[in-house]
Amino acid sequence: MTGSAMTIRRAREALGLSLAEVAKRVGASADELFDLEAYDDELLTSVKVQRIRDLLKVLALDVSDVFPVPTAPGNTVATYEELAQAVKDHLLRTGQSIGLFEVDVGWELFGALANPARFGDLNLDGLYAVAHAVRVDPRPLFQSRR
Repeated sequence: MTGSAMTIRRAREALGLSLAEVAKRVGASADELFDLEAYDDELLTSVKVQRIRDLLKVLALDVSDVFPVPTAPGNTVATYEELAQAVKDHLLRTGQSIGLFEVDVGWELFGALANPARFGDLNLDGLYAVAHAVRVDPRPLFQSRR
């Protein structure tokens, strides 16, 4: 156990919380939380953004504490609505369809342009792929909710 897994475990233990207590607070199972504390790649590939935000809040962590967030050139986005607008602006500027954009980034957006809260259903890998494609920095999405 190294990296993000160890950071999550240490933060939980420092707060004196059990796996079950944290899992309940974030709406996850203790098994899911165990995996986050055991495998570094779980945070990036297996957990929805909204659950990560909830976990960071419970553990008083910043996303940069558990995962090195790549800095995207360009503007920052602090809300899912701003991210949706950045995608819409990109589509207008490039003339690209949403379907082709999804193919290019490798992620289906599940109607997130009409309902921006759906960006929270992506995992970190998906969120970063979308943000990078439209040249925005997604880190404030996590920081603004703390």
